[in-house]
Amino acid sequence: MTGKDLSLVLLYDIYSALLSEKEKESFEYYYFDDLSLSEIAEIIHTSRQGARDNIVRAEKSLLNYEEKLGVKQKYEDAEKNIEKAISLVKNDDKENALNVLENIKF
Repeated sequence: MTGKDLSLVLLYDIYSALLSEKEKESFEYYYFDDLSLSEIAEIIHTSRQGARDNIVRAEKSLLNYEEKLGVKQKYEDAEKNIEKAISLVKNDDKENALNVLENIKF
């Protein structure tokens, strides 16, 4: 495994309920507790390769869920539109701010 892609942590927050228990456990140990594959393998009673496979499978699943459902992207788009609307309100352009807010879709 190369470096950790920390953007996966946000995807984990959104989609973790869709992962298996072993995938969740391995992902959390790796990303949140910063444990090595050997340490994870010892804790979950598997091989180092088994721990790695759990993490890789979780990462692929998270990316796949986001590709299909797009919850993170919708959240980010809504966040940008809210910031835009706030800016418009501050510039006393309430009509355009309202239009931006009305177009936010979840």
